[in-house]
Amino acid sequence: MKLEGKKPVHVAIQLGLSERQAIRYYTEYWRLRHPYKLYSIYKESKGDLSTFLKLYRLSKRLGITTDR
Repeated sequence: MKLEGKKPVHVAIQLGLSERQAIRYYTEYWRLRHPYKLYSIYKESKGDLSTFLKLYRLSKRLGITTDR
């Protein structure tokens, strides 16, 4: 069973995981793989990154960078 590159929902279905299990495994994996600051934003937003992503996309479109 090839799961690499699949969306988390498809992996959960193929493995027969409950929503709670899938979220727990995914966030634990994400926490280990991604920078802590980004993970803390995820936790603070209770998993809703939509506003953060909109702001990120808008700043990219407007050419706003963190370069000084």
